[in-house]
Amino acid sequence: MGKSTRPSAGRLREILRRQDPPGFGPQYQPAIRASREEAPSRSRPAWVWWQRAGRYLSTLSSVERSILMVCLYNDQLWDIHDQRMLPVLPQSHPLSGHPKAQSLILPHMRGTVEIAESLGVLPLHPTIRVPAQNGPRHVDTVPFPWIGDFLLFLEDAQGPYCVNITVKGHAGEFEESDAGAMKDSAQRRQAKEKAFARHAVEEVLYADAGIRTMRLTQADFDPTLIANLTHLCLWHHRKTTFSAAQQQTILDNFRAALGQGIPPLDVIGLLAARFHWTVYALKTALFQAIWRRDLRVDLFSPIFLDRPLLPETRDVLAVYGAWFRRN
Repeated sequence: MGKSTRPSAGRLREILRRQDPPGFGPQYQPAIRASREEAPSRSRPAWVWWQRAGRYLSTLSSVERSILMVCLYNDQLWDIHDQRMLPVLPQSHPLSGHPKAQSLILPHMRGTVEIAESLGVLPLHPTIRVPAQNGPRHVDTVPFPWIGDFLLFLEDAQGPYCVNITVKGHAGEFEESDAGAMKDSAQRRQAKEKAFARHAVEEVLYADAGIRTMRLTQADFDPTLIANLTHLCLWHHRKTTFSAAQQQTILDNFRAALGQGIPPLDVIGLLAARFHWTVYALKTALFQAIWRRDLRVDLFSPIFLDRPLLPETRDVLAVYGAWFRRN
């Protein structure tokens, strides 16, 4: 864990400053930022800009970043809380306070301390010791929060809802955490117990509020798809000066080329010569049309500008639909 994120009174104050309560959109601040100062020492932190939220999202591993790409491709996603604190005490539903949920009756969350006690794992809940108010020689033990990976805010015909995503490299890590790296059998056993407790408490915390938890690993996504989505995501926020009519002309040409097996580069060259549009702007329009799902191509095959694009045969959001189900 980064030096500035080890459990301490100062770190707890900073987490609460950012997330008590958490905001929405540009106002949201992750409990752990994707910086070397805050990210765990063995992590691979990275920032991902998402135009819809108007901010950078924090990921702490390549698997997290890959899973995030699929989530951001979903046009039903309207916000996401990355590296969100699991509240230790009772708290309102994550949707509370947002205009989309103003007409909803939402259940409260019990908090991880109460849930850990009900599951018989309270001794495994993280704590810190802080100076007591009744004298400098006395200390109090207070709970320290676990941090979740992604809380998705989605919307369907029934209205807004949430899905909790928790991420590991492989399925066994949900049960053993860092136990495999420990030589001492007692330490391994304790690490496994802590990992089990942490994920059990998280699932109950959200289930009480009607929020489903998905456990995802590297085995749950296609690497070629992720490579394509990662590339498209790098272009999704870039600006062009095309009018709506010009964008439609460009889209119509790329759709025709897709049906006829013509490489996108040929279309780009033709439009650049005819209308004096730049290659950069046309590439931006192409990649954004694919990202917005206006141009439906096969994202499970590599995308090359000098080769014909393949028409979509499997909808990404259908293949990964289980990730985003309401219940």
